[in-house]
Amino acid sequence: MPLKKIKKSAATGLRAVRNGLAMILSPQIKLGQILHGMKYVINTTIFNKKIVRTVEIMHTLRCNCACAFCSNEKLSENHRLMKKEDVIYALDKLISHGTVGFFFLGGETMTDPNLITYIEHVRKKNAIPMICTNGTLLTEDNIKNLAKAGLFLATITIHDTIPEKHNSIVRRENSLETVMKAIPILKKYHIQVFLKTIYSKESVSSGAFERILQLAKDYDVKLNVNPIMPVGRGFNDRYILNEREKKEYMRCTLCDDAITTHTKGNYDSQCPAGWLYLGILPDGEILPCYFLPVSVGNIRNTDISTAQKRSAELNIFKKGADSCIMAMNRKFYEKIIKELYSGKYKLPVRVYENPSLQKKFYDFAEQYKI
Repeated sequence: MPLKKIKKSAATGLRAVRNGLAMILSPQIKLGQILHGMKYVINTTIFNKKIVRTVEIMHTLRCNCACAFCSNEKLSENHRLMKKEDVIYALDKLISHGTVGFFFLGGETMTDPNLITYIEHVRKKNAIPMICTNGTLLTEDNIKNLAKAGLFLATITIHDTIPEKHNSIVRRENSLETVMKAIPILKKYHIQVFLKTIYSKESVSSGAFERILQLAKDYDVKLNVNPIMPVGRGFNDRYILNEREKKEYMRCTLCDDAITTHTKGNYDSQCPAGWLYLGILPDGEILPCYFLPVSVGNIRNTDISTAQKRSAELNIFKKGADSCIMAMNRKFYEKIIKELYSGKYKLPVRVYENPSLQKKFYDFAEQYKI
């Protein structure tokens, strides 16, 4: 095995051990959750079962902010809030499948009055509940309730450390100030904290990315980074990084231990979309990638193994992918994303019911050696 791959594998293993210890030692984690996680490890490593490790439940697309580049635009347009019974059904089905971790997000997850119920349910079933939030509703009372329900991790998105700049991007007054107050309170209640931000031409040139990275280090928390996605409200090829910018993004994210990404973490440093990760929209549609508006089934009537198989048949979600095709591949934008947003389809489009579109995905991967 080449030295580079050995180093990469060792780094991934070390991160997995660190994160595993952090989970085991957390007061928010009970023995049943540890045993459920161990069962997942045994089933996937010894018995080679294909189990989705993490699912993002987008139970609401309602939001109290209005970011100009929000990737959720046009997703599940007629279903902004998932019914409570549908969320519980999805959780039970996925936990029976063996899924370990659940992220609740939106929109803004905390606008849903049923969020506490969902967190309690996941913990009761011995899985790990987490949230992704803009942080604007993280008052001490709300944090206390989240901790009591069993929340393990809160990932908070910020766009700058300068209040007027962050607040103008999310279009909500005092939002950054609320987040800054919330971080130490979350820690006080033993809820793990990640910060999350977008890596873009603008965030780098303005210095916002470096400021946010330093803030994460000052608070001794991880910074989860996504390259900006040319989808939703951000549907525009001007956001796509050029080759030099992509190299700098890869260098920056790989070399700094404070940074995690979808392709640098607990997924063997590979994109997990479609095989270790799935997203669920408010109408129950299953996405292989949170950012790609294509469905591989509905949680109400589709087996998880079928969703994984349909994801694989698209030919772009493969083990070994160490970068994000959605954000990093201009050809994919030109040939696939523009097609999806052309107005021909109601999003998310059920690609498995559209053979010609499915063939475009498959042929693209073959042509460009994805």
